[in-house]
Amino acid sequence: LRFTGGMVGEDTPFREIRLVPPGACLTWSQGQLGGQGSYARAPVTSLSRADAIDAYIDVVHAAIRRRPPVGGTVVPLSGGRDSRHLFLALRHVGYLPDACVTMRYFPTIRTNDVEVAGHLAGAAGVPHFVISQPRNQLRQEWRKDLDTHFCAVEHAWIPAMADFISGRWGTVYEGVAGDTLSTGVFATRERQELFDAGRFE
Repeated sequence: LRFTGGMVGEDTPFREIRLVPPGACLTWSQGQLGGQGSYARAPVTSLSRADAIDAYIDVVHAAIRRRPPVGGTVVPLSGGRDSRHLFLALRHVGYLPDACVTMRYFPTIRTNDVEVAGHLAGAAGVPHFVISQPRNQLRQEWRKDLDTHFCAVEHAWIPAMADFISGRWGTVYEGVAGDTLSTGVFATRERQELFDAGRFE
């Protein structure tokens, strides 16, 4: 039940296993392992909304430029804003991928991802592959659990995507940019106040 709420800080689903915190300094003394770390907290900015949007675009482009492609490149492209943002940012900096891949979800989930991704890839002249899930959804869930050490509740569609990509392209660009990372869909005044006070627990 705790797991469905998401992992917080160094937490995992396991009683005796913890993640190493960011910026950790580990010590070993008298047979005991100790460590401390801290989470980076961005300073409050006085940028206007328009300037913040421009700065966000610049940061994403700079991050992509620091990671030029090696070998052929592919983008897992859905109908969502994250992958569309990443795809268009790659195009902007001159790293247009060699291909895009879209997964059909399991029959219990209906989306228009294939159509949206197909239109975007077609407009950019990039080959678009559509991959179907194996029929056994339970087996895919189990494989995802083992691959992620039981630390992810979602994304059972990824193993089939990984199988298709493996050996075909040298670089995969994937991430959260124009949607999950930036929309603040879960933000509330109370959470912001707790964050500002450093009360992450």
